[in-house]
Amino acid sequence: LNLPEILPILAEAARESDDPLVRVNAVTALGAAGPQAAGAAPALTAAAADPRAEPLLRLRAVEALGQLGPGARSAAPALADLARNADDPRLSARAIETLGRLGPGARGALPALLAILDGTRPYAGFLAAEALGKFGPAAVPGLTRALRSPNPMTRFHAAGALFDLGPTARTAAPALARALADPDPQVGLKAAEALARRGKAAGAALRQAAQSADPVARERARSALKRIR
Repeated sequence: LNLPEILPILAEAARESDDPLVRVNAVTALGAAGPQAAGAAPALTAAAADPRAEPLLRLRAVEALGQLGPGARSAAPALADLARNADDPRLSARAIETLGRLGPGARGALPALLAILDGTRPYAGFLAAEALGKFGPAAVPGLTRALRSPNPMTRFHAAGALFDLGPTARTAAPALARALADPDPQVGLKAAEALARRGKAAGAALRQAAQSADPVARERARSALKRIR
């Protein structure tokens, strides 16, 4: 049997076998096949979302979806639900990481990731920020709003995600410039790093911030300007 013949057999085993170990092995093998196994995304999604399945099977199914590449974008709604609502924090974490691997192909998961970013689970918020940093321009409006969150950790992670997005987040420059005056010093410093990474494209926002009435914002803006000249 060659790979195209084996994949449907593995997908059926992942979905229907009565033996949990067989299902785990089938799911793992599908993930190892990578993008060639994109047709198995529905079977892997069903395994990941099955509340009656063994925890290990669900974890492996989520990981396998991340290995399929863009062909797994149909799993984004199920992954978003797991990311927000899974009782097992490991399953939630894997779902967030997998959404990050899918990136812009999982755009429908942005609201869930932004909610997790501003939620009460610090590690999940960190993972959500890392994932959002891979979504390109679509993530910028939500991350810009997150810079105004009352939660300083949310603001810090949002600035970090905007740093990761680099030049694709150019429309966030004014919001990052305002964040230079954030009362939490870590947020202000991360905003300065994000602006400096944009280079001359952030020059106007930084020059304006360098004239701020806030001495801390002025100093951070001037420091960032020195890095891009």
